[in-house]
Amino acid sequence: IIAKNAFNNPRVVTAVSSTDIVEGFSSEVIYTKVGAATITDVLLEKKADFAFEENGGFIFPNFIPARDGMITSAILTRIVSNSGRSLSELASEIPEICVKSVKIGVKDKYKVMDRVMDALLSIYPNAITIDGIRVTTEKGTFIIRASGTEELIRIRAFSGECSHTEELLHYCKSIVEKCI
Repeated sequence: IIAKNAFNNPRVVTAVSSTDIVEGFSSEVIYTKVGAATITDVLLEKKADFAFEENGGFIFPNFIPARDGMITSAILTRIVSNSGRSLSELASEIPEICVKSVKIGVKDKYKVMDRVMDALLSIYPNAITIDGIRVTTEKGTFIIRASGTEELIRIRAFSGECSHTEELLHYCKSIVEKCI
């Protein structure tokens, strides 16, 4: 809603783990490693219009270079007020997306990720490899990455259809399990 209504073709920064829904409303999406500090650094370096994390945190550099729920609320309130429509009406214009995540405990997350990367880059040479691997297919997008805080591999898949999301998640789990 913010990308579509508060800016004119904004440049947006977000982590590779975020859904790609904002791509349809932005002139450029700049993907980064996961983490608010990294996202903020890239936002300021690239002079983008705003940034967000998958957890709902938005960063607007013209106000404060940090996540701020009050500014986000104020911007959404302004959008609703200026449009004369309800927030739910505005939200209905955004495509629905099915997102699922799973985590797999491993002993050496980096060694497993090296194997996952080798396996998937041979199939998807144009994948984004900023923080793990992010692949977009005809059915949706998946991200496989090592957790930054635990001995885990995190898998996230999303698509416009839940059956495709489940299929991608199953595919990713099988790849990771073969690489353990």
